[in-house]
Amino acid sequence: MRQSSHGVRLTKRYLVNLRRHVDMLVAPSFMDGMRQQRIGTLWNMLKMSAELVLCVRELSPRGRVITSARVGCSRRNRGWPHGRRRRSISSTVVCVIHVPIYSDGMERWFRCVRSGLHEAGGIMDEDIKWVDTVITKLLRVQDKPAQTEVTDLDIDEINALCRCCRSIFLCQPMLLELNAPIIICGDTHGQYADLLRLFEIGGFPDDKNYLFLGDYVDRAMQSIETICLLFAYKVKYPTRMSLLRGNHECASINRIYGFYDECKRRYNVKLWRTFADCFNCMPVAAIVADKIFCMHGGLSPDLYKMDQIKNIRRPTDIPDEGLLCDLLWADPDAESHGWTESDRGVSYIFGADVVEQFLETHDLDLVCRAHQVVSDGYEFFAGRKLVTIFSAPNYCNEFDNAGGMLVVDDKLTCSFKVLCSQEG
Repeated sequence: MRQSSHGVRLTKRYLVNLRRHVDMLVAPSFMDGMRQQRIGTLWNMLKMSAELVLCVRELSPRGRVITSARVGCSRRNRGWPHGRRRRSISSTVVCVIHVPIYSDGMERWFRCVRSGLHEAGGIMDEDIKWVDTVITKLLRVQDKPAQTEVTDLDIDEINALCRCCRSIFLCQPMLLELNAPIIICGDTHGQYADLLRLFEIGGFPDDKNYLFLGDYVDRAMQSIETICLLFAYKVKYPTRMSLLRGNHECASINRIYGFYDECKRRYNVKLWRTFADCFNCMPVAAIVADKIFCMHGGLSPDLYKMDQIKNIRRPTDIPDEGLLCDLLWADPDAESHGWTESDRGVSYIFGADVVEQFLETHDLDLVCRAHQVVSDGYEFFAGRKLVTIFSAPNYCNEFDNAGGMLVVDDKLTCSFKVLCSQEG
């Protein structure tokens, strides 16, 4: 029998129950993943509670400590330290010493996320009141002039959103499998007032299913409000609000195109790093009703089967080439045949023949992507077998484009809702 410094008697029965609790929190995909990645996921879930974990150990079947770390109780110390090997000890369980105390609401929240049951009414409202507070703050500017900043959004609330969303992303696969009906939106690029208009037209996520195709930050002046509202709805409705990663959800890109500067000006650089860490865990593709393949950028010459997407490990940055890069960077081109190097200097452009062959091979009906400005908010390609959705009207105040949404009903009938570049 062992005893922690907090006086918890670590009996064999206690450790068995603790292991069940830990197994409930860690995503199944990570139980077979890298050791450091798995223990890191556990850490990120546990550190959201009222107390911080003091010691986390992952033990091999023979009792050797694979990863171990001691963490102080200071609120400043929220990072996951590097693990190091320790001496062998005789135990076969995943042991968390100084376990933080969970509220019943937090425990139910994790259990619902893990089992995919977090739908409307899936958990009690009092379990996530803090999320409702954040949403209320963000919606206060709904009737105010565009570019009105949400000045009372606390940095601790934003950090909590990022931590929660990171855990949810890691509990979900890289390739989401979604059901209809659903509304699919493209780039929003920090145009917060237009995001609110999209919800006014399509309906707020309280009773609608949404899939966003990435590029939430950069370009416009309210990237923080835009990503925070989407993250807040993701926390409240994890299976109803689906968020894919775009090429601007990458530190090397949003370091240049505005998001870094906005975080630094309004909060601090550490917040930007927190967002970057969360972005590195986002899924990159989705299939709606087994027939509509969705991503931010486009297809890839390296994509032969969907399991390749599922097997991409997270957290990950976006590489300069390969499958993950193409899913976020590739573009269709009406004048191309097959695959051609892109003028962007990264990834490829592909022709209609590539789309047709891909859909036939994978028994799909439509490719839905974003990534490019289109004048009407949506634009077809390859005989209506691919559609580009762009949801930021009057993009950068330079394009007189509309913003579009693809509405897929329960019979897979597709229609569009368009947000004009100017109201009225």
